[in-house]
Amino acid sequence: MTDYQKMMRKLISHPRSGINMLRKLTDRQRKCCVKCGVVGHLQVHHTNKQGIRTYQCQTCGKTFSETYGTIFYRSKIPISQWLLGIIFWVTATGSISAADLSRKLGVSHITAWKMLIKIRKKLSLGLGQEMLEGITEADEAWFGKKENQDIVMGIVERGKRKIRLIIIPDVKEATLYPHIRENVKEGSKFYTDSRITYSITGIRYHHQTTNHSKGEFAREGGVH
Repeated sequence: MTDYQKMMRKLISHPRSGINMLRKLTDRQRKCCVKCGVVGHLQVHHTNKQGIRTYQCQTCGKTFSETYGTIFYRSKIPISQWLLGIIFWVTATGSISAADLSRKLGVSHITAWKMLIKIRKKLSLGLGQEMLEGITEADEAWFGKKENQDIVMGIVERGKRKIRLIIIPDVKEATLYPHIRENVKEGSKFYTDSRITYSITGIRYHHQTTNHSKGEFAREGGVH
């Protein structure tokens, strides 16, 4: 049995063990106040129903949760559910969808989606995040049944086989553009379909479009 399997069994059978695992993983038993930086002057102020402690600094008088600065901070989702979600994400072959995580954890689709966004943002930080450049292209795909779909945005750098796959809640400009800015180097050639929400990319990129409705699926170096 792997370490992940042991952790999962313990989290499922003893959900309150999650906070103890978290303390070991994040070294949250340190004696430093996160507000003023003084070491050794902390006392447990209170403990909530999940077993999460709030500390009070005897120097500055301020209180803070032991989950402060983590994705678990102020979350109503039990720590055990968060840790199970992380394990499912880490051990998944390729990736895991919000719909799949929803079924595994027994939470709503929107809750699973929000968890995945936070998990990916924090745990993927700095992993293969060099900017895509040169000739790049983007498109979206819908997966799952209509009432329970995931939308995946793909951004590819042609010739280098570099790709970003991002689960998004919708295809609005305010959703798409930040992901493009985060992943594509300014000034790159950027190819998309004729969706109007991509038009803003012309500000920072050499944006060109193809019109699938007219049977156009490729341009020189562009979308296929």
